[in-house]
Amino acid sequence: THGNRVAEFAPDNSVAWSLDNSEVGGRLSDPCGAQRLPGGNAVICSYAQQDPQKPRIFEVTRAKKVVWEFFHPTARAHEVHIVTTNGERVTPVMR
Repeated sequence: THGNRVAEFAPDNSVAWSLDNSEVGGRLSDPCGAQRLPGGNAVICSYAQQDPQKPRIFEVTRAKKVVWEFFHPTARAHEVHIVTTNGERVTPVMR
């Protein structure tokens, strides 16, 4: 978390995908929760984000493009669990 990086690991423990602040404009600040969605995007919580110009939660594509962001002046986002998308149950796959 303090490295401000998110990583997804393959079954052989190699890094399958990763993301750091240089790729998302400094949005990561102690990222503590991430979930891969069925379409391949990831939703990431930035727990310690204090900059009001940066999001607490955001969604990013595998190509590292930000899709949407959630801003809040005081709320903290430690973890997020997407339960459904378009009425379909989502099974978390990112660990």
